[in-house]
Amino acid sequence: MLKPHHRMYLTAFFMDSSVMVMFATAPFFVFTQIGGDETMAGAVGAIQMIAYALSCLISARFVAQTENGLRWAFLGVILFIFFSCLMPLRPTFPFCATISFLAFAALGLVWPALQSWIGAEPDAARRAQHMAIFSISAGCGFALSPLLGGPLFDLDYRLPFIAVALLGVAILTLIRTLPHEKEHFIDNPVPVDDESDSTAADGRNWTSLLAAWNALFVLNVLVGATRSIYPKRVMDLLAAGELRVLFESGSSPLLNQGPATTFSWLVSTLWIATAVCYLLLGRWPLWPHQMRLLLGLQVLAGGASWLLGNTQSLLIMLVCFAIVGVSCGVSFFVAMTYSLADPRHKHRRAATTEGILGVGGFAGSIGFGYLAGRYEVVTPFLYTPILIIVGLAIQVWLLRRVPLATPPTPIESHPVH
Repeated sequence: MLKPHHRMYLTAFFMDSSVMVMFATAPFFVFTQIGGDETMAGAVGAIQMIAYALSCLISARFVAQTENGLRWAFLGVILFIFFSCLMPLRPTFPFCATISFLAFAALGLVWPALQSWIGAEPDAARRAQHMAIFSISAGCGFALSPLLGGPLFDLDYRLPFIAVALLGVAILTLIRTLPHEKEHFIDNPVPVDDESDSTAADGRNWTSLLAAWNALFVLNVLVGATRSIYPKRVMDLLAAGELRVLFESGSSPLLNQGPATTFSWLVSTLWIATAVCYLLLGRWPLWPHQMRLLLGLQVLAGGASWLLGNTQSLLIMLVCFAIVGVSCGVSFFVAMTYSLADPRHKHRRAATTEGILGVGGFAGSIGFGYLAGRYEVVTPFLYTPILIIVGLAIQVWLLRRVPLATPPTPIESHPVH
């Protein structure tokens, strides 16, 4: 049988696979089954993310105090599968919005509990390794599942929901086999740090965590917009025969797929880039000292979003999605690592990190969806640099409390084996 950590990694892979199948197909469900536009698709995406964000923040108050957080994760998976599979039964916006809210609210019981289990590892080196592999596993689920969900949707819009149900059975089976964290780590209890040193270290971590949370919000605004709004751009270009591989004239045989399948290539590229990013950060021991990396990647992500509003080239879109994926991956990895750095606050800070991720996705979906519906689908992408500039100004102000040239934290990061 697989070791407990390996079963947790597999759980993360299947869990994010099921979530991304829902993410990748929801906009096309709105467009084709409900007859909605960009604003409606953005509203559904926003409802999914705000439900997740609120659930993470609320559940942190009681899940952290429970004897076994994995029980909440088990319940959350059951509810997510149940509500997700109800969506095709009644293709109306009120029903779709309600089901989306309930399904993604259930996820708030799942991810913080799984991450807290990983964070219970008392050794900083092993904790960094486990968190890196856990993140890579989840990222691979995000990366590969659109290649399943998109083609299934183009075959029959009900098939992706059947896939979610089958993935859910595998997830529940794995969670039932995971040991309680106190049993799993009983041979290596959490050491008691000197209170003054721990307080000082946590103060340094807190400053960097605030900046990372801000970056995570900004970049998930872009992720929410690309996931919920940009599918309409792909649909419009395909319908008009204007989508190109690069700059050629006329249609290409490569672009004769359905819109959900074509968009799945883009969103899969975003999450492949994110997974590769997790792998590299897990192997690079110096990243906690380089907050400038996070700042610079946000500039690149803003430029990529602006380019998405101007290009008709699928190849350029792929590159832009990859840049957004790398930027999002760095921000999440940094934020989650700082969140788990202090075992005393690991669950609540992990839940807050997931909540901020959800709030960013909500803002991107609802804000970009409104602007795309009121003006043109490309309009909000063209004004993304303004958002990036505001976010960078806030982060630089926060980081000035700890000079960028000095290590902001004593977090250890070791190669992934």
